[in-house]
Amino acid sequence: MPRNFFGTGSSVCTPCAPGSIAPAGSKFATDCLCSPLDYTANVTGQCEACHLNSAIAPFYTSDVFLGGILGWEGAHSAQQCGHFGSILGGYHQLGRSSFLRKTFPSLCRHNRVAIAFAFVAIDAWDGEAAMLFVDGVLVWNKIISNQHVGDGGCGGPERDALAVEGRLVVDHCERQMTVEFRTTLDRVGGPSDASWGLSFFIAVALST
Repeated sequence: MPRNFFGTGSSVCTPCAPGSIAPAGSKFATDCLCSPLDYTANVTGQCEACHLNSAIAPFYTSDVFLGGILGWEGAHSAQQCGHFGSILGGYHQLGRSSFLRKTFPSLCRHNRVAIAFAFVAIDAWDGEAAMLFVDGVLVWNKIISNQHVGDGGCGGPERDALAVEGRLVVDHCERQMTVEFRTTLDRVGGPSDASWGLSFFIAVALST
């Protein structure tokens, strides 16, 4: 097969879908991938021109956890947390050694990413850190002490829950981006003593 076509015989030669490419000799439609930098896969798996992918940027995601995990690793569900609404992870789920991670593939051409999120610290935080990594690099670090300053949105009895918002812009130009939240919690009581979750996560890739 020539480039950008697939098939299993010399008489069967099917072109890849618009916006996708494949090496010579490809046999299956799955060998056709979105052309890097100029096209990206949309939610249906079709290749979409980068400038059409979003009205405001070549990449945009807004994860609000209304009952689903939306492709995040590290948590098995979302749950209600008082007036914070539905959060990813949370009480009895994320504690010490826990993480939340998501990889965003097929980003369009860009040189920075703007990120906003709300990290919810639940129960007995007394100076531990919440951290965000982008492609393994620490980009946000917040020391949290929420005892007697939270508002009891969720968690154990007579404990506190506190939402800490983060907003930052990081240099980034890779085709793929992995974000990961971790903490320095060391409570032996696990997520029933101190836990955490995400209320929302937004990322916008910038090309200027």
